[in-house]
Amino acid sequence: MRETADAAPRVDRPASGPKVRAAKSKIAAVVLVCAKCQKRQGVAKRAVRDLIKRGLKRGHPKRKVRIVETGCLGPCPKRALAVATGASLASGRILLLDPAATPDDAVATILPDFSPKAALARSLAIPAGRPSGA
Repeated sequence: MRETADAAPRVDRPASGPKVRAAKSKIAAVVLVCAKCQKRQGVAKRAVRDLIKRGLKRGHPKRKVRIVETGCLGPCPKRALAVATGASLASGRILLLDPAATPDDAVATILPDFSPKAALARSLAIPAGRPSGA
């Protein structure tokens, strides 16, 4: 086979592919906030970031969250902000946050409590419409 001057030389790679390494991170979650929704709602550029950070400092002071303002996430609600987390994207959902939410409500909406104590409390709760003796 003849090589021309335009063709790049072929590099043989191992069949296993490139190696990917992982590193530890103190970041517990990543939150994506639609900048377009912020602008449409008249919310200041870093207001949602500050709102979530304030809520985390009150309820979860050691939980680190990275908040990224991004482009359009898809849905363009009239009276809400489109927000996404890794967990919501994994389930194929975009969260809609009320721009007038309190810091605690915003954190509860975006980052639900998945701690073992919260899971135990949910499992002990009796579902509505189900008799407790059965």
